[in-house]
Amino acid sequence: MNSRIEGSFLPQNYPAPRQTAPVRTPASQQTVPAQEAQLPQEGQADPAQDSFSSRLKDQLERSHQETDQLLEGLKQAREEVEKHREALKKLKTPVNCGDATMTAYSKLARARSKADVNAAAGYARRQILRLTAALHTSDGQTQEIRAAISQLKKAVGRAGKKRMDLDREALMAKQRKAAAQRRQARKAASLQHELAKKRLSRTFRENAYLHEASISNYMAVHRDLVIEKYRAELSAISGGAESSSAAGMTDAGMTAAAPDMGGISLMA
Repeated sequence: MNSRIEGSFLPQNYPAPRQTAPVRTPASQQTVPAQEAQLPQEGQADPAQDSFSSRLKDQLERSHQETDQLLEGLKQAREEVEKHREALKKLKTPVNCGDATMTAYSKLARARSKADVNAAAGYARRQILRLTAALHTSDGQTQEIRAAISQLKKAVGRAGKKRMDLDREALMAKQRKAAAQRRQARKAASLQHELAKKRLSRTFRENAYLHEASISNYMAVHRDLVIEKYRAELSAISGGAESSSAAGMTDAGMTAAAPDMGGISLMA
């Protein structure tokens, strides 16, 4: 009924109305809801982010492998150095230091003439040259060799003192003999007593030299043992510190290599 009435008001030759197409707006003029509709929905993976995370994982794995290879190489090098050191210790014969000083002081104590004293001093000088040359090649006897050289230098100086003592004793012996020939019994007895006193004090002093050399040798050997012990402990501590520092460097490298990925998890 209504359509009949509406059509009755239009002329018969009136054209039919045109159907217009919807107007498209450019992408730059799209509204915010339209742009959000183009973003990946929650639960869908972004291909660009996945490729970046995979590349970062590969880089971290390569850095782990390089660090492990470096630590293994350092460990092998340290083991080779220790083996070489042990082999050198087996090849090297220990330097005889204590016997050299004791022999020098024994020769000096047994000397009864200036020729014997000169022979003892010559022996001490030869031992000083030998130990000085051995000081540059020895590893575990440094303190012992230095103590022996010091004692031998003292022996050379004490040999010069004994020569002067022998000269004085020879002079006193001549004076006593002359006093006995002049029948000066009291003077001869006094000189004899003084001569015996000097010889006895010299004997005590030379025996003290032997005790001093033996004690010095014992203390030097003890110092060498303590130094070797501390060196072993320090090498063990330094080895552990190197491994821990390398692990710390690896962790720091991983932290520096991992940038801010905007909440993207590598374990996804």
